[in-house]
Amino acid sequence: MEKLLTEVNNNIEQTKAKRAMSTRNKVVLGLFGLFILLIIFAVHQANKSAAQPYTAPAVARDSAAYKASLPKYTVAFHVNGDDYKKPSYYYLSMDFPKLADGKFKEDVKAVTKDMLSIYGDKIVIQYSDDTDTLQSLYREQASPESVSSNESYPNHLVATYTGNIDTGAYSNTLVFFPDAFTTTPQVGSLKETVSFK
Repeated sequence: MEKLLTEVNNNIEQTKAKRAMSTRNKVVLGLFGLFILLIIFAVHQANKSAAQPYTAPAVARDSAAYKASLPKYTVAFHVNGDDYKKPSYYYLSMDFPKLADGKFKEDVKAVTKDMLSIYGDKIVIQYSDDTDTLQSLYREQASPESVSSNESYPNHLVATYTGNIDTGAYSNTLVFFPDAFTTTPQVGSLKETVSFK
């Protein structure tokens, strides 16, 4: 009888040990599954953030056809920013021979796409047909305490693009004649704000 009781006690202890091992295995398996899910989520997030909102043009950027189709522009001034709070500023000089036909807006959009493909979307671009206006804008950005009113802005600050930045009131926005009023002679009717990526 004593032998039977000892055997029953041993069986009970073995069953308890198996249950404890089984519970421990379930916990380890659960943690392993959670770890795998976290890795999958991290890889998904990395792939998602690596995607660029800009779609490359159908023609390769270095091809002669692409360069010929792009309006001529010059980066007159540049102020470096950082990737987080302060964007980089680009001051572009372009010729705008016929404002009245509205073609200049398509030219500005094409150049903006080109700049986005080169520098990414954490930028601000200001377009003008007057280098003095660009120089004044550049000085204001480089030294904010020197901000002054410039009478050339309404007629010569042709467009401003604000990229995907958190510091501006309007992200991914292209504004034509931002300093003009709708009543400004010659350019007031061309004033427009468009969402642009």
